[in-house]
Amino acid sequence: MNSFLASLQQIKNQCVIQDALYWDVKKLFDGEIPIATECCSGRKLWLKTKDGFFIGLELLEVGSFEVMVRLPNNFHHEELNLGGILNVTRLSYSSSENEYYWNYYFWGDANLFLPLEKQHPDSFVSGPVQILDTCRAFIQELISKKHNGPCDTFKKNLRWMKRQTNCDLGVKYWGVELEDGESPISPCILNEKSLRLQTNEGFIINISMDNTYYSCHLKGTIELPLNFHITSWLLEHAKYDTLNCYLTNLDLEVYMKKENIYQWDHGNKQNDFNFAQSKDLQGEKRISGPVQVLEEARHIIRAVRMKESKLRMNKIREDLMMKACHPKRIALWEMAGFDPFKEDEVELYLSY
Repeated sequence: MNSFLASLQQIKNQCVIQDALYWDVKKLFDGEIPIATECCSGRKLWLKTKDGFFIGLELLEVGSFEVMVRLPNNFHHEELNLGGILNVTRLSYSSSENEYYWNYYFWGDANLFLPLEKQHPDSFVSGPVQILDTCRAFIQELISKKHNGPCDTFKKNLRWMKRQTNCDLGVKYWGVELEDGESPISPCILNEKSLRLQTNEGFIINISMDNTYYSCHLKGTIELPLNFHITSWLLEHAKYDTLNCYLTNLDLEVYMKKENIYQWDHGNKQNDFNFAQSKDLQGEKRISGPVQVLEEARHIIRAVRMKESKLRMNKIREDLMMKACHPKRIALWEMAGFDPFKEDEVELYLSY
């Protein structure tokens, strides 16, 4: 705590506005721990909360603070209601750092490097006292909207997708039911609104929505297990339609996204249904909801498994042939005068 207060005093000394109303952080809340290694720059303060969040404040050269709230790992949540807490136009999110951040360098924010009386009369001062209170309220809102595990994330993301559409097509397209061996897992990007699941064989299926003002459709990706022979085989024979050759009775164009990940989508303007428009305006187009995209993924998996089975059998045959006809073994046969490829002369003796 002493290092935290010392750093706070260093930052305060750089500012003209030094009223206790903005700087008098008398004590931290229960469970808030200063991160001493981050408190030595003279411009930064870091705290860790009992719930695993990190709060960071940095005094910028422009005389205002930038604030970071870093989330715990695998913390997925619903949409936030920040009314009365924070203007959402200030808020940004970094997926690489897994943190929300904002600053107090907007119109109406006071500059801490200038006397308050020389600034606009409506300027609002945000010092560490006000910022920490905002961060605490922000974190409480995050906690109240937290998902309770991958299954909860899957269900809520499915509902979110459905709300983005301009028409209700019913359970035929939105009534997703998982099969044996399929389990929801968390999206690989925090708070990505996708449906992600894994099979007991190690396939990973991801269904996401490509949504703009004029267009809304689904796309799917499938991640092949790295221990499958076909994964490396497809890389060696990589071309646009390598996997498509095995997808009979499936009108899709599946292409390699990277290494063992393959993707397809339903954004064809001529043939695919657009969820951003009314059904009455689109005529007879292919409608692909999560139910259909998931079934397409299952079809791809079945095709991959069939090809994998053939590759494994070929590998077994090659291994057996190598063991039976190893060059060292053939050399020993030749030294012994035995030719395994020579047809034996068979004499028939007939007895009368």
